[in-house]
Amino acid sequence: MPNIQFSLADLSLTAIVIECLLITALIKSVPTPTHRARNLLALLFFTIAIDALCMLLIWHPDLRTLLKPLSSLTISLTTLALLAKGPLLYFFIQSASDTHFRFTRRHCLHLLPIIMGFAIAITYGLSTQKLTTPVEANIENWGTYYWWSLLRASPVAYALLTLYLVRNLHLAFDNHYSGEEYRYARWVRLLIIGFLAQWAMGLGTHIAGQHLPNGMASTLGKISDLAGLILVNVLLAACFTIIRALIPIVSPSATADAATATSTTTALTEPPKSENTEQTDTATKAAPTPNNEQLLALIETLLTQEKVYLNPTLNLEKLSSKTGASTKEVSRAINEGLKASFSELINGYRIDEALRLLELPEHEETPISEIIHLSGFNSKSAFQRFFKRRTDSSPTQYREHITEKRTAI
Repeated sequence: MPNIQFSLADLSLTAIVIECLLITALIKSVPTPTHRARNLLALLFFTIAIDALCMLLIWHPDLRTLLKPLSSLTISLTTLALLAKGPLLYFFIQSASDTHFRFTRRHCLHLLPIIMGFAIAITYGLSTQKLTTPVEANIENWGTYYWWSLLRASPVAYALLTLYLVRNLHLAFDNHYSGEEYRYARWVRLLIIGFLAQWAMGLGTHIAGQHLPNGMASTLGKISDLAGLILVNVLLAACFTIIRALIPIVSPSATADAATATSTTTALTEPPKSENTEQTDTATKAAPTPNNEQLLALIETLLTQEKVYLNPTLNLEKLSSKTGASTKEVSRAINEGLKASFSELINGYRIDEALRLLELPEHEETPISEIIHLSGFNSKSAFQRFFKRRTDSSPTQYREHITEKRTAI
């Protein structure tokens, strides 16, 4: 067996393989919105591992020579890995952000790039030796060019498609949370942009390699591998952070909703008592589920009398559990009946509370940070954002204005 030596770039590819395989094995213990999302995420990291392994086998001269009899297998694995990771990213994000996502026959169209990749490899009889032929050899090698172009361009196209898919994801967070959790929508975009950057780097290296001397192209490839290792580690951390944030949005706990619904359904389904009791009872039987007016009335009661907005961890699930309605019904009632998102509604009440506290003489010396806490906010930035939107001034400026008015009186 030859004495095989590994460069820093080779070691970075090896690290990517090991990390991604470990993550693939551990994903079964990571909570995801659906089992489908978990499986797709595992497959995504597995294909990234196979991708890195294949790059090592193709571009390391000793390994390429040693495994020459397995050249066809290497070509097949590389084709499958590089052309599968784009669709896997797309379907993972789609299944993680839509619990009703299901595969259909039309999704078979996403197999076309893989079929084309194998067709090119077979038609031109590609081998690992052909794939690594330098441009200085002046050998016509169009099959290699077409094959690499497809394998590098397809993931980039899918990353762009996925980025378009989540263009309105921030609205889902805004309709679900009342704090600064909307930042996770930005993290989802950054995750996809990270994959886009890594895959675009590979495409750029391929294009540049067609016009640069072999030495420069090899150096550029090594830089791309090192950058890929850094990106993979960042993307791993981002993936698990994001899927934890997506869970309550697309897969709320049915158990919790059912438990609370049992004790509160009566409050929703029973209309207010009137002088005509018989008429009221008839209406109740005719409409056993709450309509928007009833639901909005109960939400208003929870906000104005119970002041549930003072709970800094309030989200759509918790509010829904108090009404006995589903999160979808509560969200629709707020959006259609009040023409606002959940975040706008809750933080509007919190700002009203903050303004009330700032105007009270007993809170004249209370720190702004304490006012933030007392009014239900769990984020200083969210408080400042909504406060500025309401008053067109900072909390400090508003307090100074109140003090001046009080002194003038």
